[in-house]
Amino acid sequence: MDEHDWGSARMVELVREHLALPFFDARDLVQEVALVDGDVRVVLRRLRDDDRPHAVRYSLQRLPAGPWTGEVCETPEQWAVEVSGDLTEVIATREIEQGERRVEADGVLLVRWWSGDNWSH
Repeated sequence: MDEHDWGSARMVELVREHLALPFFDARDLVQEVALVDGDVRVVLRRLRDDDRPHAVRYSLQRLPAGPWTGEVCETPEQWAVEVSGDLTEVIATREIEQGERRVEADGVLLVRWWSGDNWSH
């Protein structure tokens, strides 16, 4: 097993736990955290002026790079903190509202944005 094959089910559970913590300001927006096509998908109930569910995907293929800072994560828990930090920032700065959207098979709007040198998530 690769040293960074931390297990997709475990990663989903850790992200779910971190997004439920009191210090995650947007925890009331989180509707679901699930594994979808090998990505950790976080579904938000709504964005400020749009009541439709929106989702952000975090690729497990990019492990051990953290999705927020791009730094190498030493533990699965550190990666889950990176997801929480990334979501906090893009929601607070409203960057998520300006991202590219596409409708997924279940009707949820997937949001992604340009992040320096590549598309987010």
